Amino acid sequence: MMCQESVNESVLSLRAVCEKFWGCMGRDRVESTRFAVAVDAFIGVLDVLGGVGFIELVKGDMKCNMEKIDRSCRRWGVHTLEEMVMEELRHGQHDEAGSGTEALLWLKRTLQFIVRLFYYLSNLDDSSLSDCAAKAYEETVRPCHNFILQAMFHAAIASLPSRESFMQDLGGASSALTSIQQLRDSIEWVLGSIVKFYSLNSLENASTCLSMASS
Repeated sequence: MMCQESVNESVLSLRAVCEKFWGCMGRDRVESTRFAVAVDAFIGVLDVLGGVGFIELVKGDMKCNMEKIDRSCRRWGVHTLEEMVMEELRHGQHDEAGSGTEALLWLKRTLQFIVRLFYYLSNLDDSSLSDCAAKAYEETVRPCHNFILQAMFHAAIASLPSRESFMQDLGGASSALTSIQQLRDSIEWVLGSIVKFYSLNSLENASTCLSMASS
């Protein structure tokens, strides 16, 4: 359990991440540099969820995909995620392994999982953190994973701490629920635009992962 000073820092860090996600959108496009900053900031506060196996798996996945997106944006000299994808589409490189389009697809899926996890934490008072994560995983990322990745993810979810410990580390249930709701809202603001763009351009190759889980 965190000391009060650490709890306050965690809450302030989550609020800072919210502000960064709110600032990603520009003229109905997601600005790539600001998005990278927001994702990096979010990765930096993932430790609040606890569970070393879970955190390292999610962090590694998000960092790897963000690096590919950044590399693609620099290659094409573009400033929004949509422009990056459209350039790869024009050059027939969107479905290549390691493309920015593929990386954003997987990053989108991870954020969909996080958003759904936060939804269940806010609405299923009697469910454990692991149960909320497992339910969120089943509805978002699992259909897109092969057997090996599914086994890895389930093992990582099992490493999550208790719901009570998580809530206490964010200042108690009331404070924690407020923080995760604010973070969920800010991520959804950006994620909804990405989901819509991928849907309109038929870029989601697993129909069960098509729609962002909504409340």
